[in-house]
Amino acid sequence: MKTRPHGYDSEHPRLELLRFRTLSAARDYGDQPWLTSRDALSRVRRGWRRLAPLNDWIATHLGSTADRAR
Repeated sequence: MKTRPHGYDSEHPRLELLRFRTLSAARDYGDQPWLTSRDALSRVRRGWRRLAPLNDWIATHLGSTADRAR
């Protein structure tokens, strides 16, 4: 987004963040020996669960992209 979002002051303290249109979270496990073990699924699931607060915040404050017309 090249300009500020509609309704926000040009001096908003987080204007640069407001210009972003996407958000992502990732984790690089690298080349861990456990990735080929039976423990891999439970470890990755724990990582997904740690993202639950972020996903909840997004759902509450931004909603789903399916909720918005493109």
